[in-house]
Amino acid sequence: MGQSLLMYLAGRISSRQVSVDHLTLASKLDPLDADYPLALAHIHEYVPDEMNHGKARAYLERAARLSPSDPRPWLEMASMNLLNTAVAEASLRRADYLAPTKPEVHWTIGNFMLLRGNTHEAFRHFRIVVAGTSHYNNTIFDIAWKASEDPLAILKELIPSQLQSELSYLYYLADRHRDLEAVQVWSQIAAGSESVSLQQAANFIDDLIVSHHPNDAYRVWSDLVRRGWLTETVARAGRNLLINGDFEEDVFNVGFSWRIIPAQEAFVGLDTNTYRSPNHSLVVRFSGKTNLAFQHVFQYVKVRPGQGYRLQGFARSEGITADSGPRIEIADVYNPSVFDQLTDDLRTEGPVWTPFSMDFKTGSSTELIIVRVVRRPSGTLDNLIAGRFWLDDLSLQADADPIRPRN
Repeated sequence: MGQSLLMYLAGRISSRQVSVDHLTLASKLDPLDADYPLALAHIHEYVPDEMNHGKARAYLERAARLSPSDPRPWLEMASMNLLNTAVAEASLRRADYLAPTKPEVHWTIGNFMLLRGNTHEAFRHFRIVVAGTSHYNNTIFDIAWKASEDPLAILKELIPSQLQSELSYLYYLADRHRDLEAVQVWSQIAAGSESVSLQQAANFIDDLIVSHHPNDAYRVWSDLVRRGWLTETVARAGRNLLINGDFEEDVFNVGFSWRIIPAQEAFVGLDTNTYRSPNHSLVVRFSGKTNLAFQHVFQYVKVRPGQGYRLQGFARSEGITADSGPRIEIADVYNPSVFDQLTDDLRTEGPVWTPFSMDFKTGSSTELIIVRVVRRPSGTLDNLIAGRFWLDDLSLQADADPIRPRN
């Protein structure tokens, strides 16, 4: 009978029913296939009615001879000898040698080392797992935090110096409000060789802002600028504390740049036809259907407590129907009761660009402000707002370093 036919029959027999008799017959028909003795060893090790450690060990030795590069027999051998530490460790070292980068192998070895109390060695193997697949990431991170009280050791020994693994761990920490440790991970990312996109860092910046860590959030943003990972226009904001104050760049909706929240009864976007300085301005078109409370365009700005600042820019409007028009509001993000200031109504007399400015001083504890376009609902009966409103060449500058508006 041809060898290929024997292998076919062996496969058919073993697939019908996983039993000792079927696997034994399959192994006789195809004696060079290591999978059959490996399966027989598994049955003799774990199936109560068939349990026979001597047979299991013999089948594992045979599987190892038939497939000398396969780490599975050695992992099974280690599992059989958990109480015999020397044999188990020798078997695992062999599996490690045969599969130095295979995540499934190192997941098993890492768990064995952890059970033996060897945290550093466990982390070495778990690091290989994290480098090879994200499947086990959260489980491994949970294990690490239970096994070690040293976050720097976890970062150094467990987390590979590769961007996706570092970002995975960073967001794991951020989701659990371990902000200090997450910032340490970011420091490693920022010092690395791989480029980080604004979108990859965006949620982390937001997490830090929400958790009242504006300095750390701005540090992440500054690292993006320093490493050249932001566009040239954003990176060269210079003395103007507002990013993209002339609206010549796209609205990124992340970090310390402009953000636009979609509004049902207003369109907000960049206008390429009407502008003060080429080639864009910000436009808001009100539908005229509601007495809209509008605050859908904003930017976070890092400031110093107790510092004087000046906001200035140019506004233009057309056909604004209600008595309450658009304004600029500046407020402390975390405590508006400490600092919250509005410009005058920015409706203009005719379709002309009109300069405006507002001086203000931040509160004694203010470190992060929000600059946003707002429209407060009108208290009159004729309160449905329609028409268009434009902004251009908007700037925010500390008093000690005055900025001159464009002529």
